[in-house]
Amino acid sequence: MEELKELRDHAKNPIVSVELDFRNTSTNPELLKRYVRPLTKSRSVEELHAKIKETVYKLNALDMYRSCDAIVLPGKTIDAALVQFVLKDKRWWNLSFGANADSEGGKSVLSAHLRNLRGKADLTNINLEYKLNTGTWGYEVFHHDKLYMPGKWEMMYSVKKYSDELDQNVKENAYGGSFAIKSANGKHKLEAGRFIRTNDVAVEYASLKLLKEELPVSVKNYISHTYTRDLRDDTSEPRTGSLTSITNEFALGGDVNFHKVDLKFNHYFPILSNVVFQSTFGLGAFIPWKNTTTKINDRYRSRYIKGFQAIGTREQPADPTMRGKFAVEGDDLGKLSVLNLETKLHFYNTPVISGVGLVPYLYANMICEEPHKVTNLKTYFREKARGSVGIGLGWVGAFGRIEFSYATHVWKKPGDVSAEFQVLFGD
Repeated sequence: MEELKELRDHAKNPIVSVELDFRNTSTNPELLKRYVRPLTKSRSVEELHAKIKETVYKLNALDMYRSCDAIVLPGKTIDAALVQFVLKDKRWWNLSFGANADSEGGKSVLSAHLRNLRGKADLTNINLEYKLNTGTWGYEVFHHDKLYMPGKWEMMYSVKKYSDELDQNVKENAYGGSFAIKSANGKHKLEAGRFIRTNDVAVEYASLKLLKEELPVSVKNYISHTYTRDLRDDTSEPRTGSLTSITNEFALGGDVNFHKVDLKFNHYFPILSNVVFQSTFGLGAFIPWKNTTTKINDRYRSRYIKGFQAIGTREQPADPTMRGKFAVEGDDLGKLSVLNLETKLHFYNTPVISGVGLVPYLYANMICEEPHKVTNLKTYFREKARGSVGIGLGWVGAFGRIEFSYATHVWKKPGDVSAEFQVLFGD
């Protein structure tokens, strides 16, 4: 940034107007002017100095520029200023590899990024997704318009096709699209979409209930709202603060009708300078309205959670000769609610391994199915709660977070399948 010492020497000098100029960028300058409009409200040199800093931060947050320099020049009239931003665009394309968390232990994503194709600080991603634990693939074309309503709303839309192993005997194949707008501060996201879904069923191993419910094609039309509040001091190695996410989803149509609420809360508390305690509370539930209809594609499935490959009671195979032949037998048709609790003790700056980005941790978790059925807490936890304790290593890179987890002890219920060593994507 241009040296601003002279501005600070004349901090109280008045300014009657501020003009903006953007150089060396393919982004529409009129949209950029609307995006940084608060800068034009400066009425003193001191205020201008502070807002230039904020503006440079906002421009860098668009992730479109290799550099951003601000030069302050005299305006066209007395006591007017011209702020000139000299920008250098990033390369219009690049490749990246990432990881995202989901209910199946996470997925890895190879992405081709195309920047500023429309001159609106927009980003187009072509994503190829792979789920390590289930061996399923998917692809997506995703477009993100960061200056849809500059400084207020961002716009996203996607076209997607994917396969997902819902359970050992059923695989979902889906295609469709969605449209979303997200507030510039990241707190609110409103999304609407439509997906057409078919299921491939291993008929010889499946239960009667699975065959009856999952062979027809289903169509899901939905709208959802997500509220996110991020108060963490750092996104890669948080030591204090919290992260809250609440999603309300409404599915409307002839095949499925439901209202689903998902809540996740993470809190971080420093015990020592490099030892941080993390607590996680996750709750998901379908609201039992009168016309609620759901399918396995939308219900909660607890798979590939620390200490477990699969959780829950199962419907037995329709063919009696198939019973008792496999470690995991029958079908999990999903649940209408689930409660996940987890605590971690992170050890940051550990000698040797921290040098390669690894953070060791201790963990304990508890998973409870169908908390909406609780009538007596003591009885409920005795019958429904299962959990594990163990150790692990977390690695956070430019592509996301990977966890290498080892369960030293597992408390399970009939029908559960435990797992000692696991590789999980996301937190």
